[in-house]
Amino acid sequence: MTSISTWIENIDFSAIVSEQDVRSKIAVPLLSYLGYGEAIQANEFPIFSFSGRTKNSAKLVDLLCFSSKDWINHKKFESRNWVKQNSLLSFELKKPSEKLDSAEGQAEFYSMNARTPFYMCTNGQQLKIFGMKEFSADEVIFDGMIENLAEEWSRIYSKISFKSLRPLKKVNDEKNEKIYLDYCMSLKNQYEDIYSWYWKQKATLIETGDILTLKNIVEMNQNIALIGKAGTGKTTFFHRMFIKLCEAYLEGTSKEIPVFLSAKLWKRDFSTLIEGIFSELKIFLPQLTVEILENEIATNKIVLLVDGIDECFSDRDVLLHEINNFSCRTILSTREHTATGRLSGFCYFELQKLADNELIDISSEVLNENTSSKFYNMNNSLKDLLKTPIYFNMWLTYTINEAEERLNHTLNIAQLYQSFTSYLLKSHNRSKGNFDIETIPISSLQVILSKFAYDLYEMETSDIVNSIKEIYPNSIQSIYKILMQSGLIFETADQCEFQQHSLKEYYYASYLLSNNKLLEEFLNEKSGLHEYEEIFMILVGLTKEIPRQKYILDSLLEKNFSLFVKCLHRRFNFSDEFEKNKSKSFYEEFFETIATNYNKIIDLYFSDFRRFFSPFCWMDDYSKDAGIHFDCSVDVNTNSVGVQLSVAKDKGWNIEISYSDKSPQIVTKKNDKCIEVPYTTFKGSMGNFHYNLSSMGKGIDYAREIAIDMIYYNIESILKEKRILEIESPVMRFIFIEQWLKEASPLQIEFDNEVKTYNLSLKKQSIDELLLLLKGISSYPINSRRNESGSFTFGILWYLLYINREYTIDYEKILFPDMLTEPIGEKKHWIWNYYSDEDIQEWLRNYYYFGQITYREFVDKLLPNLKNDLSYYQTGPFQHTIEINLPDRKGDNFSSGGLSISSHLVNSIRDSEPIISISDSSRIRGGGEEIYETLKKESLFFNRKLTYLGNSSCSLDYIFKQENNIREFVYAQLQEDLKKIFTQ
Repeated sequence: MTSISTWIENIDFSAIVSEQDVRSKIAVPLLSYLGYGEAIQANEFPIFSFSGRTKNSAKLVDLLCFSSKDWINHKKFESRNWVKQNSLLSFELKKPSEKLDSAEGQAEFYSMNARTPFYMCTNGQQLKIFGMKEFSADEVIFDGMIENLAEEWSRIYSKISFKSLRPLKKVNDEKNEKIYLDYCMSLKNQYEDIYSWYWKQKATLIETGDILTLKNIVEMNQNIALIGKAGTGKTTFFHRMFIKLCEAYLEGTSKEIPVFLSAKLWKRDFSTLIEGIFSELKIFLPQLTVEILENEIATNKIVLLVDGIDECFSDRDVLLHEINNFSCRTILSTREHTATGRLSGFCYFELQKLADNELIDISSEVLNENTSSKFYNMNNSLKDLLKTPIYFNMWLTYTINEAEERLNHTLNIAQLYQSFTSYLLKSHNRSKGNFDIETIPISSLQVILSKFAYDLYEMETSDIVNSIKEIYPNSIQSIYKILMQSGLIFETADQCEFQQHSLKEYYYASYLLSNNKLLEEFLNEKSGLHEYEEIFMILVGLTKEIPRQKYILDSLLEKNFSLFVKCLHRRFNFSDEFEKNKSKSFYEEFFETIATNYNKIIDLYFSDFRRFFSPFCWMDDYSKDAGIHFDCSVDVNTNSVGVQLSVAKDKGWNIEISYSDKSPQIVTKKNDKCIEVPYTTFKGSMGNFHYNLSSMGKGIDYAREIAIDMIYYNIESILKEKRILEIESPVMRFIFIEQWLKEASPLQIEFDNEVKTYNLSLKKQSIDELLLLLKGISSYPINSRRNESGSFTFGILWYLLYINREYTIDYEKILFPDMLTEPIGEKKHWIWNYYSDEDIQEWLRNYYYFGQITYREFVDKLLPNLKNDLSYYQTGPFQHTIEINLPDRKGDNFSSGGLSISSHLVNSIRDSEPIISISDSSRIRGGGEEIYETLKKESLFFNRKLTYLGNSSCSLDYIFKQENNIREFVYAQLQEDLKKIFTQ
């Protein structure tokens, strides 16, 4: 062993960051020099005491040195006299950022109750050593900086070394000595162990779509913004980046000093970036001055990491402004759609979800078993859930610690949070030797954390001690230590915070469930706010009372349909409970839920075209007072349910249920044999809906989801078949009329006793002329492939023309251009040569301009209560920039041309006329990242949620064709937007 002087000279005080570093780099070596081997050092040893007649909970001393190796057998209350007879020296440790004033009192308390003749305390920089005195003030043996310790070493060694103190205590040697296991592990190392598989996670560079590893990203010499949804592992990935940067600096491969700041502490612990960096480094570099730091920044020797921009709620704009103007390389993380639009010069990365093969590979490694069959048999909704890293990690913990048979369709994110947080509270405290956790109910600790989360949300600042006092007023220090050692929270300069924002959301939701008044206020005030969506989804997952969940979902259904659908995927599933008590009353309530939700959704969001839904679409004379009869069937053995819709005689709805032991069959023939085809869902065009819930793996608590599926099936059919002609705008109707006129032409019509051939078109005849021409043939069917049944007559066209005759429309702008009589180029078989360049450009301009106008008019009229959930509507209006690569008219190599579209937000639809330009090649205008960044800034400026990016490219023949008209544009865009809502 080297001399004490050499050891002190070799200490790198700048590398001592945490309490664990103080332990491993200062305390343990120092005790070794004093002669205390590891076998007689007890970590986190319980000390028992009394307050009057009341026994206090055990307190944990960081290090306690004994005269015997048998201390491991004497941790219980009954062994306190043995401890007093065999303890020699207590040692209390603090982080470098903490002063020793409080530690001195703690060390004295431990020494007094353990009867150690001496006690010490240190924060890695300063050291204090005291000798206990029975009837006077304790003797100060040493009080100074560790770097000066060698000067007093001889005197210190003679007083407190193991050789000097051992004779003072009776040595109690016993057989079968046990070696104490060092459970002490810093929070960082514990999380590295838990999340070790996160090294496998990758991220996508949004601009190019390239998938890069963490190492690749760290090595990029650029500003980086890491974005992702809740639970995608941003914070953990960010910590890994920080560690990689530290390793690069220590290894000498990088000269940049990484500095980690948490955005949630902005305006709390620091008000400028320089102040934050200085505070962070000053702890480890006492000699650092602001002037030195400013020079380091000026010479680009700092790489700044700012975690959780979305968690900064105070003066976020000021923070982003400072980041934009910071001269050194900066890496930050944030949730999507939060503030990133205000950043300039950043490369945006999005964390990838885990792929199926990664789920199997990682879980097989962690669980030490082949999990292929586990994932093969897992229902798809749970599998999709586990592709989000935080939930996958929770599931791994759940699988290790919970009964296997519980891993079924009822598992949801909220349950994973419950299991995971309980595991951390228990395991981390046990691993640190904190046995107070054995005497405290986990449920009480969860209550404390939930109250703390609520206070943080509502007041932004809160002291967790206040939450502890409400339940454990006499055990504040003990409970505080349990919570800190769990890793769920951490200390800041002025208060505590949750390690991850998603944990705060979970506990906030948990607290709401404990207070009905707060829950009601939350439902009324927050249902329309995007930043609270995750809390709502956790809320319904935590709610295990059927009436309360119904209350929450019914409230959401009326206030926010899109969020209602999301919450259905995340709610607590009562299938297990229902299976145990399955009866006719259950099925009555089951089908009543379907009927209630089916009717309510139509009335709330689709009332203007209710008549086109099943079963009203089959009525010859529709009435708003028409009701629905739900003819329901159920096979109780297979949980196969069916619903047949028909028109009821009375207003409202009624239900009829039939029970059988045989579900509907789908049969096909093969080799003259009838073979039954298994199915999970079957939906017929005449209002027949069948669901085999057992095959779907959804459980029988699936009534609301069935109602949603029935609604979406109707909407798909309505929009695909374009049934709602009577609700369409005049522009859409005229396009419809023109299509049929084209299909009917050329047409011979007898007019004024003369038969003539007409090419009918709104551009060739006036409406009055068309009305005269069609009147005489109104009963005749139109000869067209689309009209094989002959049900569509010229009389229908006449009626549509008649009711729209007052509208003034420029048909040249809304209709496809006419073909030239002669081709422009030599190639007569090339369709492009029958349209001029001007025609192509003008049609594309009108297609996108009037398409967007018509879409917004249609949505305003059709879906007034849902329009703000439709991505193209609520992000817009847009102005599209269209670059056209015109077709090759003369070359030998055929080229149909192409176009690329980029978009930016405008204030009004009047400002949305597209910008058209001609390019030499089909390409996306500008860089993808540049476009994305511009859109984000614009969405923030206009206060719109950016869910539609509007960037695309395609060949010209894909978009430039007669059947691709403005009416088709509206229906296609509406189908796409509604699909996002119903299938999210």
